[in-house]
Amino acid sequence: MKIIQLITRSDTVGGAQKYILETSDRFQQDGHDVTIVAGGCGVFTKEVERRNIKYISLGTIVRDVSFFNDLKSVFSFRNLVKSSEPDIVIIHSAKAGLIGRLALIGVNTKVIFIAHGWSHIRSSGPIGKKVYSFIESAMSLFCDKVICISKQDFYFANQKLMIPKKKISIIYSGVRDPLVCDKLPYNIDYNLLTVTRFQHPKDFGTLLAAMNEVDKVCCNWNITVLGDGDQFEYYKHRTVELGLSQKIRFLGFKEELGGFYKECDLVLLISKSEGLPLSLIESMSYRKPIVASDVGGVRELIEDGVTGYLVPPSDSKALSQVIFNVFSKTKRELAVMGDKSYEKYRTEFNFEQMINKLYEHFKS
Repeated sequence: MKIIQLITRSDTVGGAQKYILETSDRFQQDGHDVTIVAGGCGVFTKEVERRNIKYISLGTIVRDVSFFNDLKSVFSFRNLVKSSEPDIVIIHSAKAGLIGRLALIGVNTKVIFIAHGWSHIRSSGPIGKKVYSFIESAMSLFCDKVICISKQDFYFANQKLMIPKKKISIIYSGVRDPLVCDKLPYNIDYNLLTVTRFQHPKDFGTLLAAMNEVDKVCCNWNITVLGDGDQFEYYKHRTVELGLSQKIRFLGFKEELGGFYKECDLVLLISKSEGLPLSLIESMSYRKPIVASDVGGVRELIEDGVTGYLVPPSDSKALSQVIFNVFSKTKRELAVMGDKSYEKYRTEFNFEQMINKLYEHFKS
């Protein structure tokens, strides 16, 4: 098969970009011809090229609304698809979803749109919600399938966006099993990890406020922070102001995360909105308990009190109480939670299961 994957941004490697990298890598290993198309050239482009996957940059695809660039992108992508004649086009993210589906009206190829959380609708104001909901409902007419990555997203698509159930499928995201998770000796300190972006809908401010409260009572902890974004320097400065710079390490964006997962005792993801975060599925594959905001499909990953803890979004007080609870546990108790987290990953969120379901949709 010849497959094209389209996404808006190349300047970051978030969950949707990781999804594209891993699935494209596997499709290519299985003998398929894969091309990734995105706006511009950035850190995502380098990751694509590192894996020897074909990449095409459409510089007119930008995140913000731009009538001229958006219209040009529609015609450019339409011409690209008509000239390459792929069997399947898989589209990710809101902006690319609009451009890609408009571009392929009347083009003889299978079109699949993968919704990674509907965050652009959920986080909008009342008018924005109505406008974006109408657009998504209309655009669903111009693709063969809308794939949701969580039950919450499925219900949202059907009940709020009025997309017919027969047009929607659920395929949980999956990550590769790291195979070997060496047991590390128990340390005195609690080593925490968060993989985030310093921009909406991630909510590092709530995490920082919670840890400021925790530090007044408990000092045997540290957090490694991986990720970049527009507010990176602001939060580094804010951390210094709160006197937490010795406890919180900002390491920026990292391509390889396995070593960081292995070394931590707990993974945190504090957000205002999510789809089904790949960083949490990766955490589960490394046998780690998780504390995360109860948004989107996160509760489908975490069994509260068993594999981790759910906290209300934007509630630093509730988050600090949960972290106090975590710190009352021994490392062995946390490891047991991590083992249960891994079992849930193996049965519901493994990579092979996801790939097989994608192939079923390609053939149907």
